[in-house]
Amino acid sequence: MNFVYPNFLWALFFIAVPIIIHLFYFRRYKKIYFSNTAILNEIKDERSSRNKLKHLLVLLSRILAIIFLVLAFAQPFFKTSKIQKTGEKYISIYIDNSFSMNSEGNGQLLFEESKEFANQIINSFSDNDKIQIISNDFEGKHQRFVNRIEAKSFVKDLEISSSIRTYNTVFERQKSTFKNSNNENIIYQISDFQKNVELFENDTNYIVNLVKLNSSQNRNIFIDTVWIDNSFQLINANNKMIVRFRNESNEKTSENYQLVLNNNVKSVGEYEIPKKGFAFDTINFKISKKGWNTGKIQLSDYPMTFDDVFYFSFYVEDKANVLCISETNNTIFNSVFKEIESINFENLNYKKLDYNNLNKQHLIILDELKSIPTGLSESLKQYVEKGGSIFVVPNKQMSVKTYNTLLSNLEIGAFVGKSSLDRNVSKLNFKHFILNDLFEKKPTNIKLPDIKNSFNLHTSTNITEEKIMSFKNNDTYLSSYKYKSGNIYVLTSSLDKSVSDFSSNSLFAPILYKMAILGVVNTNIFFEINGNTSIKLKTLPKRFEDVIKIKNSEIEIIPQKNIFAGFLNLSIYYNNFKAGIYEVFTEDKSLQAKVALNYSRNESFLNYYSLKELKNIFSEKNINIIAGNISEIQSSLENYKQGKMLWKWFIVFSLLFLAFEILLLKILK
Repeated sequence: MNFVYPNFLWALFFIAVPIIIHLFYFRRYKKIYFSNTAILNEIKDERSSRNKLKHLLVLLSRILAIIFLVLAFAQPFFKTSKIQKTGEKYISIYIDNSFSMNSEGNGQLLFEESKEFANQIINSFSDNDKIQIISNDFEGKHQRFVNRIEAKSFVKDLEISSSIRTYNTVFERQKSTFKNSNNENIIYQISDFQKNVELFENDTNYIVNLVKLNSSQNRNIFIDTVWIDNSFQLINANNKMIVRFRNESNEKTSENYQLVLNNNVKSVGEYEIPKKGFAFDTINFKISKKGWNTGKIQLSDYPMTFDDVFYFSFYVEDKANVLCISETNNTIFNSVFKEIESINFENLNYKKLDYNNLNKQHLIILDELKSIPTGLSESLKQYVEKGGSIFVVPNKQMSVKTYNTLLSNLEIGAFVGKSSLDRNVSKLNFKHFILNDLFEKKPTNIKLPDIKNSFNLHTSTNITEEKIMSFKNNDTYLSSYKYKSGNIYVLTSSLDKSVSDFSSNSLFAPILYKMAILGVVNTNIFFEINGNTSIKLKTLPKRFEDVIKIKNSEIEIIPQKNIFAGFLNLSIYYNNFKAGIYEVFTEDKSLQAKVALNYSRNESFLNYYSLKELKNIFSEKNINIIAGNISEIQSSLENYKQGKMLWKWFIVFSLLFLAFEILLLKILK
C-alpha cells in the first residue's frame, strides 16, 4: 500500500490522546457505602471485569477511528499494472464535438459534460505537463501541446461542429503529435461512442483512457434523405418527391412536415413511422420556375434538431435540346419533334457540325450516317462521359468499321454481320426506364415492328446491356447501354421503310420523347457536409482560370477547384459549414449553380457502445475504460491515475468505529 500524502502519517501520534484518557480517567475509583458488605466483593469483582472490557473496547475503538482517519487524509492506494510513471507527461485529450453530443446526458448536454470532464483531467496534471486539446475540427492550433491555462481556454472555445471523424482517424492524429517517445504519452478520448463510427486499433505504446458519456436521449425523429422521382425536370412538368423519415425511438410516432419550394409552402403532410424504423412519403408538386429551384423539407423534433431540415436544389430546363446529325435535311425525326413544345429540335448535316456545341444537347441522334468521322466519334465519346445521351440509327449501307470504332470507344461491342431474315419484334421490356410508364397497364395485343433485315450486335462482356425491344430468339433490336455518366441507345436496323416499319409504329414517337426528356439529367440535388465537402457540377465557368466562390448570407469562401471529365469539382475544407442553400459564382458575379448542403445523418442514430462492449473490444492492459456521470467518472479516473484509491473506505471505517464507541458508552452503562 502506498500514500499520496505520506506526511499525514505523523498525525498517528494522536492515538496517544485516548490512551492517556484511558489511563487517567477510567482508572479513577469511587467509594460506595453499604450497610451490609457481605455481597460487596462479588459485585465489585463482576463490575470490575465488565468495566475493564468496556474500557478496553472504547479505547480500541478510539484508536482505530483515529488511525483510519489519519490514513484517509494520507490517501492510501494500491498500485496497479496500469499506474502511470512519474516525470513530465504529454497528454492528448480528444473531445467529441459532433452533433450526437448535443443529446441529453446527466442533467445537461453531453457536450457540456465532456468539457467539464476535460477540465477535471487538465487539473489532475501538474504545471510541467504538456496538454493537447483536439476535436473533430482538426484545427491547426490544436496540433500543439500547451500548458494547463491555455488548454482550458481551448476547451472553453470548443463548439458543436458538423465535422465527423472516426475514432481511428482521431487516434492516428493524436499519435502523430507525440514527438518525444521517452516521455509518458497519455491519450484521452471523451465521447458517447456511437456504433456507426469506426473504432481504432490499439497501440500498446500509449496509455489510453476512453471516457464514455451516457446519453439519456432515447428519441430522435429525422429526415434521412429525399429524391425526385423523375430524373428530368422541365418547366410546367409534374414531379414527385420521395422523402424517407426515420424514427430512433421505441414507440410509433406520427408528426407533420412541410415542403417549402422557392420560399413558398407547397405542401403540408403527415407521416407515421414505426418504432426503430423508417417510412416513405410521396409529395406531388408542379415546377413553375425555370432555372435554379431551391427548397427544403422540414419537421419539428427536440432536442436533436440538426437533422430536422433537409435542403435540396435542382435546375429546370425550359425545353429539352435534341440534335439530329444526318446527311439530309428531310429526316423522319422532324415530324416526330416539331409539334412538341417542350422539345427544341435541330437537324444538322454532319459536315456543318460545331463539335463545341454538343454539350448543350440533351439527346443526339445519329440518323443513318453512312460513315462516322473519327473527330465526331471522339467528340461523342467525351459528350457521353459528361452525361450526354445518344441514339445510334445505322444506315443500311453503312461503313461497319466506322460504326464499330464509335461502339468500341463507348465499350459497347461491335456489329458482326447482318441478318436478311424477315422477322418481327416480339419482346418488350416493360421494366426498362424507357417503357416503364408509357402504359397504364401492360398491353396484350400491341402491334410490334416488322424488320426485313438487321445487323447483329455483339456486346462487350464488361458493359451492362438493357434490352428494350428484341426478337423471338432474343437478338437485340433496340437496347440501352451505360457508359460513364451517359446513356447510349442502339438500333440494329435502318429506319428506311424498305427495311423496317418502326418509324410508323405507335411506339416510335413515345420512345423518342422518353429518350429526349430523360437526357435532361441534373447533378445531385444535395451534397453532404463533412470535413472535406465535395460538390460536383455540370456547369463550367467560361474560362478555366476563373476563380470560383461559394457563399450564402453569412459566409463567402473560395473552394479548391478542379475541372475533370466535363464536371466542375469543388472541395471545401471548412469546419463550421452550416446546412442550407449556397450560391456558386465566378469573379464577374456569374451564377454557376445553387447547391444544397445538408449535415450527415450518421450522428442521428441513437446506437451506442455499452461499457461492457467496449471492455470486450479493448481488453489490453494499456487501455482504461470508464463510464457514468461526472462524479463516477472522476472517481474512476483517480483510481486509474493513482492506483486503487482507498481513502473513502478508511473514512467509512473511521465513522464505524466512532459509532461503535458511542454504542458502547450509551448501551453498556
